[in-house]
Amino acid sequence: MAEKITKKDLKQPDWLHEKFAEAMNNIEENRVKIYWGTGIFLLVILTIAGWSVYRNHYEKSAEKLYAQAFAAATEEKKPGEAADIIRLYDRIVKEYPYSDAALLAYYRLGNLYYKVNQIDAAIESYDALLRKVPENSDIQTLASVGLGYCYERKKDLDKALEAFEKAARTPQARAFESMNYGNIARIYEEMNNQPKALEYYRKALEKSHDPSMSLFIKRKIGMLS
Repeated sequence: MAEKITKKDLKQPDWLHEKFAEAMNNIEENRVKIYWGTGIFLLVILTIAGWSVYRNHYEKSAEKLYAQAFAAATEEKKPGEAADIIRLYDRIVKEYPYSDAALLAYYRLGNLYYKVNQIDAAIESYDALLRKVPENSDIQTLASVGLGYCYERKKDLDKALEAFEKAARTPQARAFESMNYGNIARIYEEMNNQPKALEYYRKALEKSHDPSMSLFIKRKIGMLS
């Protein structure tokens, strides 16, 4: 049997109404805080969305310019055209310095400058790349190798050796072990350090998978032994 409701019960405040009134009072008292919190939250969401759209446009613009430069380099037929290609890559690193395309552009610039014998400019490009590139990137190894070739051409063998040794220590160096060891061996050979040259030529031979390169290294070992 249901419990009988008395007149006294009817006169008492409704529990649900009390809680609702209490909640409304809290909202009213904290209205400014709620508005600020909601506004900040919406601002953060809009900022993230805006930044994402901007980055996407930024990267796509850089990629478009890089594709143009790469296509021009692929079709290059005259030595004088290298200057035009350099200008295109240079635009990328200046207009889109924080893009992924800029990293590749620095590498291409280093190679092009080396090709036209502007060695100091090549060194500057490789150095700029090495300051920006993630440590786990293959291009770090290749940029260090390029830097080594530059210093070797300048006859600065100590810096060339340092660059080639750095290339051999990079996280992705295992894919280029024979090349890296061969470069180190060649520098030691130029330094007239025969024992070290032999040591690294043997390491290069052990890691070589190219028959023609293996034959070349064997001849070097035979000459120095």
